[in-house]
Amino acid sequence: MGLTFIVAGLIILGISWLFYNSAEGKARRAAQWPSAAGVVAASEVAQVIVSNSRMSTPAIGYTYQVGGQAMEGAAIRLGQPPLFNNRAKAEAIVARYAVGAPVTVLYDPATPKTAILEAKYGHTYGLLMLVSFGVTLFVLGFVALFLRT
Repeated sequence: MGLTFIVAGLIILGISWLFYNSAEGKARRAAQWPSAAGVVAASEVAQVIVSNSRMSTPAIGYTYQVGGQAMEGAAIRLGQPPLFNNRAKAEAIVARYAVGAPVTVLYDPATPKTAILEAKYGHTYGLLMLVSFGVTLFVLGFVALFLRT
């Protein structure tokens, strides 16, 4: 049984690494996207409910132009928007993007409406849970092997 848990844990950790590596690759490619001058149009902390818990997230809206065409964006980074149990953390991000402030917008040259302010990937709690589950199985497998002998 212990060996099964160890192998399952390693497989789950391998899958987690693939997800993480893919996300980081997308962020590295986004860092190479062309940029445009933009202006923050909206900046506030929004409250969202996640699994019966109230979470805070920065809600940033901005405008920019690509090829003379006006665009609007709301993504801070790729992936999921940041969610915080602590409102102060969301407020710290909002403080960096005051309404009317100039920003550098990175946009996808293939789809200029896809834009971000930071070349990062927003990881979800799902990835953290997957890693935690893999580590737990791996450790339980070792414990089972030691208790058997």
